Amino acid sequence: MRKFLPEPRYFLKAGVYVFLIALLCSLFLFSNRPPDDYCGRYISLGEHAGFPLNCDSYDYAATAEDPEKLFEPNSIRQSRPVYVILAYTFGHLVSPATNLLPLAALSDQDELLGKPIYWGFMTLNFLFLLFALLIFDEIVDIVSGGTLPQFIKFTLAVFLASNIIIKTSFWSAHQQMLAIFVPLLCVYLALRIALSTNLDLRKVYLAALCGGLSLITYGNFLVLFPMVLLALAIQLFRARNIAIRRTLAAFVPVIILFVTPVIGWSLILISKNGRVYNHEIEVYRQFVWVKDKLSISFGDFWEQFLAFTSIYWVSIYRTVLAFIIGLFILKLIRFAGRLRSGSGQLPANYSLARNLITAVFALYFVFFWLMGYYSERITYTLVPVVLCLIALELSVFAVRGMKWTSRILYVLLITLSLFWVYNGVTTFEPYKELTGFRADAAFEAIS
Repeated sequence: MRKFLPEPRYFLKAGVYVFLIALLCSLFLFSNRPPDDYCGRYISLGEHAGFPLNCDSYDYAATAEDPEKLFEPNSIRQSRPVYVILAYTFGHLVSPATNLLPLAALSDQDELLGKPIYWGFMTLNFLFLLFALLIFDEIVDIVSGGTLPQFIKFTLAVFLASNIIIKTSFWSAHQQMLAIFVPLLCVYLALRIALSTNLDLRKVYLAALCGGLSLITYGNFLVLFPMVLLALAIQLFRARNIAIRRTLAAFVPVIILFVTPVIGWSLILISKNGRVYNHEIEVYRQFVWVKDKLSISFGDFWEQFLAFTSIYWVSIYRTVLAFIIGLFILKLIRFAGRLRSGSGQLPANYSLARNLITAVFALYFVFFWLMGYYSERITYTLVPVVLCLIALELSVFAVRGMKWTSRILYVLLITLSLFWVYNGVTTFEPYKELTGFRADAAFEAIS
């Protein structure tokens, strides 16, 4: 039975990540209060502490308390039923424990905080963030061949557990932790499938089925679909097993399993309401703004595209650009070191890992660009992917035996992570999302 259980050091590592999450998320309790126009309310935990409760929490909680609300014709969460069911389940699981907690002071400020369903969402927030950090740890081991020390993985994880998503959403009944979890899952599955030496298609089919269920959990999971297909094609090519029958046997079930949950849920809704309601499309016109504008004229589309592009690039500047610059600096240092030492050694499968991670980044980059709704907390989804590339670059110095360069980079990275935490806790941003606004409002401004 022992072979089915993780090694003891894995539990120790998970314990460190639990402590890291608890510490970094708790530090945000001492951040500044959000402004008066913040969508939500501020829950005070004393004179100097508190947290923002996002306004979306109330609808999430109400739907999770009564999942039959998903079948209402205009249910906001109708396109994300799986997450509602998860919250409903965890709300009931933690109910006995919440009944024992002294929550009277919190529920006096907002009755939602005294309900088990709220703590069910908090459990999901914690678990998805913990899973994200553990997956990132595995990704670093895959791309580095285990050459990076564990404390560097903990240091890189700081940027995943302390950021604008955590600051604005960790203490709310929301899905935002998936913005960190999903891109890392895409990278992990792509690497595991493409680099597999003895691929078990049953595991790929299981991943495809879970991916299909994920599509009715959170929209960002859509990128998982092409990445699994791409990784599978690469694996078949590497194994010199690209016969038509083998390829069809691999691809067709994956496609069917991905789309079946979406089709099944849509048919249920159509049979009940006569249509499928997607709040993001109906209200915010996400993605379909392209069709809306092209139906008027190409000039209208181009004008809207330029307006959205300027806002999107501002959100890029405010979130992922610093990490991209850091990645570029690491590449320059690596190139300079190669010129000096003449060593061009790279980690095993470096090029393939780099290309797969870059593909995930590119898909998400285009995905958010064309969405039509822009916010720093959304664009931050790109950061976990860039962190995977940074880990890959750091592993090059370890493989080449550049000990002093590695040590200097490690010290710099730790210093930057401490500054990052301090700056995130003490600055007023990002409660007022300067680059986030409704697409339909933009239509009115431009039309």
